Amino acid sequence: MPKKFKYPRLTALAAAMIAAYFLFSVPAVGAFFSNLDGWGYLLALFAGILYSYGFTAPFATGMLLSMKPDNVFIAAAIAGVGSLFDDMVIFAVVRHSFMGEFESIKRTKAARAISGFVGRAFGEKIKSALTYALAAFIIASPLPDEAGVTLLAGLSKIKPLHFAAISLLLNTTGILIILSIG
Repeated sequence: MPKKFKYPRLTALAAAMIAAYFLFSVPAVGAFFSNLDGWGYLLALFAGILYSYGFTAPFATGMLLSMKPDNVFIAAAIAGVGSLFDDMVIFAVVRHSFMGEFESIKRTKAARAISGFVGRAFGEKIKSALTYALAAFIIASPLPDEAGVTLLAGLSKIKPLHFAAISLLLNTTGILIILSIG
């Protein structure tokens, strides 16, 4: 009987990144996306929707790098709205489905020890700021938003409206940087 593969999700994520790299290395693929003149903003919305999820973010990044929108600021804002939609879905799922597990984890001896150590070493305000900074970096980047959203939804008391504003700003900024590079 074959041995169970130890890291199937991480391997699939790496495979998606490699596949996206090779796909968008083909000049015809990049040319296809850059020549979609009338569809640029709709493509930006679609890329934004893909930008939030770990397995589709590499393809969204390739699409964004290949695009040549008339206005990168408008394209980034539209893509940011697409990404915001997904982040709000993730936020709601984490808040409603995972909170019991987060509370259980917070009560474990290991979690209390780590939290206590970080709190003593940095202070509670800096610990909170570090959590927000890490989540912000993850959300703004093409890394899987699931991790950043989970940090904010599960480990903080952030309100959904505040989260929505932060998500929109971070995703739009990250996408704007990618569009500017392309």
